Amino acid sequence: MQSWQICGVGILTALAIVVIKQLRAEMALPLRLVGGVLLMGAVLAMSAPIYAYVKDLIAESAVSQFDEILIKALGIALMTHVCAEICRDCGEGGVASCVELAGKCEILLLSLPLLSSILGVAAEILGWTA
Repeated sequence: MQSWQICGVGILTALAIVVIKQLRAEMALPLRLVGGVLLMGAVLAMSAPIYAYVKDLIAESAVSQFDEILIKALGIALMTHVCAEICRDCGEGGVASCVELAGKCEILLLSLPLLSSILGVAAEILGWTA
């Protein structure tokens, strides 16, 4: 799906939500969720080559031991951002903030081995015993 098609689906979904909201307000949220799922499916299909390319770049670089951490962190960040935006659309800003905080904490926990490795390298450079 190309970007103009994605924009078209987005605009049609938004227009349908506006019309449905006037006729039957309770049906606007399910329509919003269906539109969001369709658009996310298109985004995921488009991001498959990006994932493969980044995986190849990481495999060729010196950080190949941390590739899983980096890709998981990126996935967590994207997933929590989308979830938080859905929560904000539903009028739940507090829940959205909690989702974002949970995602940040999970990324921090996931990256602790990376932080440990960086501190080990810094200790070697400074001549401290690790």
